[in-house]
Amino acid sequence: MSTASSHFATLIDGLNQRTGLALRSTDGACAFLDKQGAYWQLSLGMGSDLIVIECTLGTLSDWPARVALRLLELNTRHDVLRGASLGVDPVSQDVRAMLLLPMAGLDAGLLENAVSNLMGVRDAVADDLAGVEGASNVSEFAERQPGPLDFA
Repeated sequence: MSTASSHFATLIDGLNQRTGLALRSTDGACAFLDKQGAYWQLSLGMGSDLIVIECTLGTLSDWPARVALRLLELNTRHDVLRGASLGVDPVSQDVRAMLLLPMAGLDAGLLENAVSNLMGVRDAVADDLAGVEGASNVSEFAERQPGPLDFA
């Protein structure tokens, strides 16, 4: 196990202790569904010293084009995204909120705060998009089990 993978596993163990979750780190990644059914993934950035935190907002193909435009507009709203960004998975077309964290100096408390903050960002984006006609299913998160493509 690499030093980064070992540190990641230690962070996930600490996050479990702080939150009561039972996440399992496998090859520098773990995933869970939150109470609202949103899919979350925490993983090591490929070839970097970053942790990537991602959560799904829904599937882009389920929304009208004006929602995609609004997502691009929201990507410039630092007051809403608080350091996160929005993107689309090229395979699944899932819209995701993402946050990158440097591993240096990161502890379980900071990781927990980052996940909580991204949950707030996700909620703010969902609230904003709820006002866009045709985007009413934004807060109806996909309830699916993680698959191999989610760790690609």
